[in-house]
Amino acid sequence: MSNFPKIANRFHGDVKVAQGVPFCIAALEEFIAIGSSDGFVRMFDANENEIKVLHEHKLKANAVTCMDMQRLKEDRNIFVVSGHIKGHIALYEVRGLLQHYQGAMDDDNDQPSEVSNALVTNCSFKHLKTINDIHESAVT
Repeated sequence: MSNFPKIANRFHGDVKVAQGVPFCIAALEEFIAIGSSDGFVRMFDANENEIKVLHEHKLKANAVTCMDMQRLKEDRNIFVVSGHIKGHIALYEVRGLLQHYQGAMDDDNDQPSEVSNALVTNCSFKHLKTINDIHESAVT
C-alpha cells in the first residue's frame, strides 16, 4: 500500500499552494480524486502528479464532503460526482484519461512514458450540472 507522500505534502506542506484541507477521497483504476474544504476536486495519477482540478465557481468555499468516480462504457470518459457541505451535488465529465490509463507505464522501468505525459496535458473536464435544490444540509 502506498502512502502518497507527494500528495500529502501538497495539501499539508506546500504553503505556496493555496488550497483547502482534504475532506474526502475516491479512487478509480490508477486515478485518485481528493475533495477539499475549498470546494475543489483535485485528480492525481498513481505517480502523484496532479492531472486536473475540477471546479465550479458557484461551489467555491463549499467543502466537498463525499464523491465517487465511474467510467462509462459508451464514451469511456470518467464521471465524477461530488456532494458538498451546503447540500449541492456537482457532476463533472473528465475526458482524455483513457489513453493515459492504457499507456501510462513504460514497460522497461515502470515510469510514466512521454506519451502518457502528453495525453495528460490533453486531458480536459466539463462541469455538467449542479443540483442545489434537493438537500438543505451536507451530502454524505
